[in-house]
Amino acid sequence: MLIAQTSDLHIRPPGMLVGGVVDTAAALEACVAHLQALPLRPDLLLITGDLTQQGRPEEYAHLRRLLAPLGLPLLVCPGNHDDRAALRAGLDGLCPWPEAAGAKAAGGGCGGGETLDVTFDLGPLRLIGLDSLQPGSSGGALSACQRAWLDSALSEAAFLDKPVVLFLHHPPFPMGINHLDAARLEQSETLGLLLDRHRGAVVRLLCGHAHRHVTTVWHGVAVTVCPAPAFAFALDFAQKAPAAITLEPPALLLHRWDERARLLVTHVSPIGLGERRSYGGERPTVGV
Repeated sequence: MLIAQTSDLHIRPPGMLVGGVVDTAAALEACVAHLQALPLRPDLLLITGDLTQQGRPEEYAHLRRLLAPLGLPLLVCPGNHDDRAALRAGLDGLCPWPEAAGAKAAGGGCGGGETLDVTFDLGPLRLIGLDSLQPGSSGGALSACQRAWLDSALSEAAFLDKPVVLFLHHPPFPMGINHLDAARLEQSETLGLLLDRHRGAVVRLLCGHAHRHVTTVWHGVAVTVCPAPAFAFALDFAQKAPAAITLEPPALLLHRWDERARLLVTHVSPIGLGERRSYGGERPTVGV
């Protein structure tokens, strides 16, 4: 199984730029073209939040048009720039969602679909998405209801012997970049306690939000933060560093599940470098 992950698209209405300078639509178009050109077609595209800049319906409509050429199954979680209702309506029919309020979600959701928590089976894997959006806040949080739902979902996955890939927008650990650490997942140790309780059930935790590729091990689980296709936050560890953006080479992540080894192996796939440098004629091969 091959999962492509991108994050933090920050799509604006057609013709509008983020901060007046960043063309996020063009960056997503390059990302889509890159995915289409891969030698092996991914089984799923995962987008870990901040799909749009302001959570407006016209932004989700534009996003839907930009993603249309891919034709890949799609799985998303909201970020702090998203709006739950507009996201759900804008990508209706493309993503699995919890059932609407008033119905008990079969495989997702807490509080009758008020949060967009989902489970999705992809071959031998079970993907579990958490909605960490706090309206009006850059930081993220999980309610007691969501934690109880996750506890049950992890127990069920273990009973079915399905390795879990858990994903949410906000990283739960400090990265050393102060403005990002101030807006990470609040009370993250409550999530950590669940990982401790279900040790071995989760093979990877995938996040976005930081606009950088970051990795660590947290509560015994490998955590991977996905870079963004349009812009990055500056890598500045100074205590009072501003939330400055920088244009770094864009990339997406490819997560390959090896069923025999029961490992999820992640590769960074740079976008725009796929017009691979030619050495004249066929690409040469060399020994390792």
